[in-house]
Amino acid sequence: MILCQNFIQPFARQGKVFCSDRKAVYKNISNLRPGCIYHFKVQVRNSAAESDWGSVESFTTPQIDGPCVSAFGCRLDDRFDIFHCIEDMPGDIVLWADVAWNGSPGSVEFKVNGLWYPADRLERIEEGIVRATLNISYITDSISQCNEGMIKATNGEGSTTLVSTRLYFYPLPGAIEDWFLNQLEWRNDGGKFTYLDRQSWTLWDVENPFIRLSTKGSVSYGQKMAFDPRSGTFKGSLDGRGDFGLNLDVSNVELITASSLGLTGGLDVALAGCQQPIIEPFWELSTSGRAGVGAPAVVVVGVVFPPAKPPIDAALRVPILKNTLKSLKLRLFLTSAVTVRGEYAGSQTADCFLGATSIDLSGQFGIEGQAVLDARLGGVKIYAGGSGSPEFQICPDFQFCQVKLDEYAGVQAYVMVFGW
Repeated sequence: MILCQNFIQPFARQGKVFCSDRKAVYKNISNLRPGCIYHFKVQVRNSAAESDWGSVESFTTPQIDGPCVSAFGCRLDDRFDIFHCIEDMPGDIVLWADVAWNGSPGSVEFKVNGLWYPADRLERIEEGIVRATLNISYITDSISQCNEGMIKATNGEGSTTLVSTRLYFYPLPGAIEDWFLNQLEWRNDGGKFTYLDRQSWTLWDVENPFIRLSTKGSVSYGQKMAFDPRSGTFKGSLDGRGDFGLNLDVSNVELITASSLGLTGGLDVALAGCQQPIIEPFWELSTSGRAGVGAPAVVVVGVVFPPAKPPIDAALRVPILKNTLKSLKLRLFLTSAVTVRGEYAGSQTADCFLGATSIDLSGQFGIEGQAVLDARLGGVKIYAGGSGSPEFQICPDFQFCQVKLDEYAGVQAYVMVFGW
């Protein structure tokens, strides 16, 4: 586009813009190919943003020996121009190039995935000019490393021209493979590709056989990914919900659940030719609420909190408390308010959960339990609990390791001295 600046001010007439005097305009243009016809037109625009286009003009660059590749591209389903191809991308993918022989007719080859392939078809456009095409759908099923497409045109006299296309072919980026363990089955959605799947994931399933207590946390989540072959960008997300529970291997146990687990995340990848892609990942796992069990207090406290066994045994030897303690039911809860975030050093990925290089952990797990029996002249209270920070590992997979609790427990008995 050439502006009508530094010349006599243009003026508007019936919605059109005209320069009041004819002036020659010049523009230096580089990277033109020899022996090719180029078309152009000039736009003028005034300070009021009124503009008009001139007629289409053309010129021919000087002839040299050898064919001229005047235009080329890549088409998806004969509808969309694309610049980035990934392995296993569905659709009908065709490379094309317009070639002026500058001599007698010859051959055209395309380099894809490191190998040269002859054109499937040479279609005459006009005298001495053809359009060469190659369907590469089957070639892109497997791509081992990034490579740029090339075009080689050879005329009948043996003169050859090589052209770099800046059309790139890629294996699936490692960051995508870290997030999507299953093979992505792309769906062609108007020139863009989408993938949607649902997965279930057990975050932890831990049992302590010595105290017969177990806990399990799981989440069901959806995975989404979209790829734009024109811009070479991926955009993915994770979103899921679940819960965690507590179980005690004793008779007549009551299970109580009021917990939640949440998993959110996003992954953006921008391909950059055969340079390092730009990766922007994040994910967060959060827990909240509590899950519990109810069972006879003397069993629960003695099994789960060994430090409480001596005071309970002592209380059981007191006649006035013995029967009361045996009939008392305790509710024990696992509480959690923990957030785990994935971290990525230098926006790079590692061979760990969702490609994270480390995690940021905040919050605590806790155990709490209490049973109180009030009578007219007295009562008994059993209490127990503990809290601590959980330990997780993320390499190679997410795994709950342990949580060290600072525990407390005890028994209180009281008698009313005054009452109303």
